[in-house]
Amino acid sequence: RKKFTGALSDIWEYDVFSKVPTSFDNQLWMTNGVDDIVYWTGTDDFCTISSVGFKAKHLRVFANMMIFGNLVQSGSSLTTDIINSDVGDPSNVSSGLSEQFKVIRGSLGITAMDLLSDYLVLYSRDQTVISQFVGGDLVFIFREVSNNIGSVSRAVANFGDYHEFLGTDTQYRFNGATLTPSNDHIWREVIRQQDPARLQITYVFFDDENGDLIWSFPQTSDPDIGNKGVNASAAKAFSEHYLEEVPLTQHIRVPYSQRSFPFTGIGYFSRQTGLTWDQLTDQWQELNFK
Repeated sequence: RKKFTGALSDIWEYDVFSKVPTSFDNQLWMTNGVDDIVYWTGTDDFCTISSVGFKAKHLRVFANMMIFGNLVQSGSSLTTDIINSDVGDPSNVSSGLSEQFKVIRGSLGITAMDLLSDYLVLYSRDQTVISQFVGGDLVFIFREVSNNIGSVSRAVANFGDYHEFLGTDTQYRFNGATLTPSNDHIWREVIRQQDPARLQITYVFFDDENGDLIWSFPQTSDPDIGNKGVNASAAKAFSEHYLEEVPLTQHIRVPYSQRSFPFTGIGYFSRQTGLTWDQLTDQWQELNFK
């Protein structure tokens, strides 16, 4: 048995690679930047340590390849690099179309990666780069969208046709071509009170049932900051009510609300069977679903 060593601030990222040719299984790949990259087939009662031979803070399936970003390779920290697997085989990082690229200038590493249409968007704290797969000797074409605007954390809200993320001064919206400030009526003040030591635990979650986009963002006003340091969760969340219509103005300003939200993560599950009132055995307020 091998134990994971990552702390609360070593956030896990995951993505599903469909129908790996060697096994025809769907594989859930996971990484946290400090432990070995692992994958799980869904039918096994254990995870398998991958054979890629490096560690990565980020991974994403793109163009039928696994993309690994912000690497530790042979003991060296390569925060601005990505490695792509061969097409169709997430474990093959040594042959075929597998290559290694430096995609972020300077020393500020990759903070987030996410898909947008047929692009892979790569963010650092002060840079936004889009990548398009072209194959052949080039493999990718990279284009720098901005050299002074990027994401301060891994939290990127993917709306399908655009991203929202938090920069160093406010929230931004990126549609694949242009970057636009958004919701500065909330985020200029919130980001001003950021806790830089805990930015890596920022996360975002779509609560589709209620039309809320929940942003958990650590601030210096959080009560636990002095007690647990970088392991303290954010105390509040900021709920973006993204389905509410707002007047067309120069700046995008969606209604928000604040809520007490002292949690390190959030998720959802789907009930597989129906439930009627006469089957309830617990009090309504004790149930873990709406």
